[in-house]
Order: sequence, then C-alpha cells, then structure tokens
Amino acid sequence: MQTLTENILRENLSPIEEAEAYQHIRTIRNFKKQQQLADYMGIDKRRISEKLALLELSEKIKQELLRHAGAVTASHARELMKIDSEELQLEVIKRVADKGLSVKETARIVGEIRNRMARPGKTEDDHTEFRRRIEEKKFIRRFDQLCRQLLHAAEIVNENDGKLKSAFRDTFGGEDNVVAELEKALRAVRQS
Repeated sequence: MQTLTENILRENLSPIEEAEAYQHIRTIRNFKKQQQLADYMGIDKRRISEKLALLELSEKIKQELLRHAGAVTASHARELMKIDSEELQLEVIKRVADKGLSVKETARIVGEIRNRMARPGKTEDDHTEFRRRIEEKKFIRRFDQLCRQLLHAAEIVNENDGKLKSAFRDTFGGEDNVVAELEKALRAVRQS
C-alpha cells in the first residue's frame, strides 16, 4: 500500500488517474471521511476533495480528460464541472486541448456558457444558435483569408503578361465574377 501511495505522489498521473487512485486507497483502507485519506496520504484534504469530485463526471468526459491529459489539467476539469451539459463540456475540452487555453481562459468561457444557460427561456435552440454563430465567425475568417489570397494572386497575375493574365481576368474579373460574388455573400453574412 505504501508503494501505491508513493507512486501516486511521485508519478505524473492524469487528474482522473489520480482521483481513481485516491478512491482505490480510500476503499481498501475503508476510510469513511476524506480527511482520513488526506491524513494517510500526507496531503491537503482540499486536493483530495477536488480530485475525487472529478469522478462524478460522466464516463465520456473522463475518457476525454484521459485522452487530453497533458493539455487539460484538474483545474480545467473543475471548471468543466460547472456546466451541466455533457455536449458543452466536450466542446470546452476540445477548445482547451486545441488552443492550449489557460485555466483563467477556460473559466471565462465556462462563465459565458453558464450565463447564457441561466437566462430565462433559454432552450437547446439557443445553444444551437450560439454554436451556429461561432461557426459563422470561423467561416468569415476563412472567407477573408481566401479573399486576401485571391487578391494577392491577382496582383501577381497583373505583373505578368500572357494567357495566364487573360484567363485569370476572365474568371475573376468583371462584376459577375467569383470574387465579387464571394464579397457580396460575405457582406450579407456580416449584416445578418
């Protein structure tokens, strides 16, 4: 048992693995209170409580936390516990892992989600609308990038003479061209 205790304290376990190890020791030692486990382990009861609370997360969330153990810490996971929706928890985990968000940034995102969910009359449609707006913003950024690339390509083509220049102008020049249509669509998206 002492070896297990030493390994928990020494090893670089994921938050879920650490919580499961604490729960295992608590069960084997038949500790009724977390303070008994904390005293046995020689660590703060708060740390034990915070880790054991992670075991209340759904299996799917725990698996995601294990999968992203290096990027998503116990502090990130505690913020996740403030959201009731497993779907939204998964979205936050993905954002934390993909963008390397700090705990403070994660707390801000969780706070925004909770504020939206707390407003009276909010439904799943409202959350769907929120996700749609996020996707729309991503589209606008990608669209802007594409337009800049096309304009850069047009500048390069304009510097050269020959068939390439006329083919490019036929495709992208004039009022009924791809770039003009894309710009109209972008303006429409921004105004909605």
